[in-house]
Amino acid sequence: RLALAARGGGLAALPEGWVVSTNLSARSIALESHGNPLFLDELVHASLSEPGAGRAFGPLTLHELIGSRVSLLPDEARRLLEIVALAGEPLEKSVALGAADLGTGAAAVVSMLHVNGLMRSYRLKGREVLETAHDQVRETVVQGLRSEFAKAHHRRLAHALEAWGQADPEALALHFHAAEEPEMAAEYVTRAAKQASETLAFDRAARLYNVALNLGPAEKETRALRVSLGDALANAGRGAESAEAYIAATRGASAAENLELRRRAAEQLLRSGHVDRGIDAIREVLKAVGMKLPGGPKRALLSILLRRGWLRLRGLGFRERDASQISAEELMRIDVCWTVAAGLAIIDVIQGNAFQSRQLLLALRAGEPYRVARALAVEVGYSASGGGRTRRRTEKLRKEMAPLVTRIGHPQVLGLATWASGFALYLEGRWRSAQELLEKAEAIYRERCTGVVWELDNVQFYSLRSLVFMGRFEELSRRLPSYLKDSQVRGDLYAETNLRARVSYNLLLAQDRPDRARQEIREMLARWSHRGYHLQHYYDLHGQSEIDLYEGHAKAAWERVVSGWPAFKRSLLLRGQILLLESAYLRARTAVAAVSAGEIPERHLEVAERDARRIEREAMPWSDPLAQLIRAALAALRGDTRGAVALLAAAETGFEAADEGLYAAAARARRGELLGGAEGAALLSVANAWMSKERVANPARICMVLAPGRWNVRPESEIRRNP
Repeated sequence: RLALAARGGGLAALPEGWVVSTNLSARSIALESHGNPLFLDELVHASLSEPGAGRAFGPLTLHELIGSRVSLLPDEARRLLEIVALAGEPLEKSVALGAADLGTGAAAVVSMLHVNGLMRSYRLKGREVLETAHDQVRETVVQGLRSEFAKAHHRRLAHALEAWGQADPEALALHFHAAEEPEMAAEYVTRAAKQASETLAFDRAARLYNVALNLGPAEKETRALRVSLGDALANAGRGAESAEAYIAATRGASAAENLELRRRAAEQLLRSGHVDRGIDAIREVLKAVGMKLPGGPKRALLSILLRRGWLRLRGLGFRERDASQISAEELMRIDVCWTVAAGLAIIDVIQGNAFQSRQLLLALRAGEPYRVARALAVEVGYSASGGGRTRRRTEKLRKEMAPLVTRIGHPQVLGLATWASGFALYLEGRWRSAQELLEKAEAIYRERCTGVVWELDNVQFYSLRSLVFMGRFEELSRRLPSYLKDSQVRGDLYAETNLRARVSYNLLLAQDRPDRARQEIREMLARWSHRGYHLQHYYDLHGQSEIDLYEGHAKAAWERVVSGWPAFKRSLLLRGQILLLESAYLRARTAVAAVSAGEIPERHLEVAERDARRIEREAMPWSDPLAQLIRAALAALRGDTRGAVALLAAAETGFEAADEGLYAAAARARRGELLGGAEGAALLSVANAWMSKERVANPARICMVLAPGRWNVRPESEIRRNP
């Protein structure tokens, strides 16, 4: 009947003898109840507390009604309810009774609280537990506690949980903290943090280590906590925060520990894309071990050539020794070189390579197996930058590395070796095989390793780049968003820049969103380092130029490439085969596009000719069709339609053999445009269908990017009569 009254049934629906003030309307009852019948139930309890007598109600709240009933409880019952409420979660019955200091009358106390609807008990994981009947009961009880009683109850609860021996360390820390026992709170929150790290909950571990630090431990304990915090943040992929923790931990550390912590900080800064800070930090570490960064790309190249020459003379043999047999200083020098070689591998390739050659020589001299295997794996990646030119050496390194990696059996070395092998296949243009091996490396890292977020970033990046070359935008659109979101959540500038400036814009062009594609690149490069010339600056040049082509701004694309080329060339990145081929193809395309649009003189087609020859000299299966595509465009511009058609057909066959489906579709479309008629229409239809399957929104504009030129339609019969 009260429910009916709340729904608008009026006072007639209320029990006989009730007096309700005009302030307690059905509407106010409904609003205060928040859709919960508990409020109505409490009104009934309040009424029945004085049976036979009329009861007047003023403007009550649910908390007031519950508080009124709690105030009528005997001391023991109220104390048990308060302890259960403060626990905030289901509490082991024996712990609750012990904390409330209940003896033989405990059963009657529990029964009283059940009958009054304030507490409930049930079995959870085979144990009987107690908790408040509703959240409103818990909130009312906790809010009504005076601070000194709450503090005493937290202390009782903490000691009871501790004696029980099965409590969650974080819960113990919370109660000791509320009981104003910071030393005990720090001890248990540290235990909880370590437990979180062991279960790979690194973000939770980092939060808990911060809690422990805020409790004000002693200086020695503070340093250890900061190191653990740095490790947890590094494992969570939050490199910049990790570096801050490591730097903070250097205060009061020994000289050796100080150096190691600064090395770790530099490593995290480089790996998370905070390049300038990372370079500054690693300079100091290098100085401490008697090394320094080369003065520029040319000096770095000289260092590479000298050490590579020595490596060829000495070979890759080594005498195996345990780490305990090698001085700490020698191991530190190897690890510092590893930090630079790995940290700059996908940023400043030449500087990174200079330290990779040092790392390999030092590791071979020391003979510690883990470090030798690690250095060999990184060497595979650097060697593969030569592509087809260094393929034999790369294969030799992989064969040399494989048995050592297998014998060591260390998951991180196995993951690194697998990634390096997949990366080598990528640099050789074997996209499908590269992606398969990179996915295998990702599985190893995810299932068997910790602290490998940077490695996963790189595995995912090159796996996505393989999809770009294959034109598999459908799969790219499924995988890219989660990778991007993860990098943004972690504040990983390195991963986010690579994904947005080198992968995302391709997908956005396929979706016919050039403005957003350009914004992606500009936003990321604005946040990137502006010291020196990095791979990411080349990504900017390449991506912006392709967007220019997509938008039909051929002259802008040409001028961008021409103005950006000198800095790119000075960086010596052209020594890497894949960048040489890709950039030559880019420059040739912008020249062809600008001449075709009548925006620059025809003499600039000589640039395209030279770039086509440069690509052909590399003789790579994946890039030979690129040269044929350029030559087809030049032939079409010069009126050699028959030659252009033949070159396009050859390019199409080559692209398909190299798993470059999008390029093959572009060549097919251009051949269809040149042929015209029924045959040309059929070719265009097949090309557009392929692109449509991969969610390419505007095939014509994608063709302007991949195969620009003047593709005039001529009947097939005319082509055969008059090439």
